[in-house]
Amino acid sequence: SNHSYVVWPEVPTPVVNGWNLLSVGVVPQSPVKSFLYPSATSNAFIYQGSYVPKDSVTHGPGFWLKFNAAQTVQVPGALLDTLDIPVLPGWSIIGSISTPIPVASITSTPPGLVTSQFFGYTGSYVPLAVIEPGTACWVKCNTGGTLHLSNDTGAIANAANSIRIVATNELPPPPPENTGSQSG
Repeated sequence: SNHSYVVWPEVPTPVVNGWNLLSVGVVPQSPVKSFLYPSATSNAFIYQGSYVPKDSVTHGPGFWLKFNAAQTVQVPGALLDTLDIPVLPGWSIIGSISTPIPVASITSTPPGLVTSQFFGYTGSYVPLAVIEPGTACWVKCNTGGTLHLSNDTGAIANAANSIRIVATNELPPPPPENTGSQSG
């Protein structure tokens, strides 16, 4: 059926008071952080060996964002079924697609990339079995490459391309410091 209008699906993502690891789990209408997350009280901080504040964000990389109350955020955009995320050796914050993705289903180029557990953040770091839409998580890779997230079960049937998750005792870097934004 051809509609002459677009209904933007929304993927509800619960956030906590304080810092949250988030990602744009859709292809956003606009990349402007204040449009996508009007109630956020901080810049978005991406990680490139250190934290870099951003006014615009898009799907793929994850980022830190602060809120002053627990709530559910809904980012409008087009549904995202697959995602290719470039990673460097060391820690990266990776994002999500529009459906929950088991970390065991993630594949890589080169095949068999060795990673740490995937760590989500809810006041402290917890290893994740599933990356929920709209969230982000830390992962440490032994080499650079590309991580592939897909909800196409046919595409992930090839276990040879699966990442190799090796548990580590090392935790990801802490959230950004209070960066001089005195809100509240």
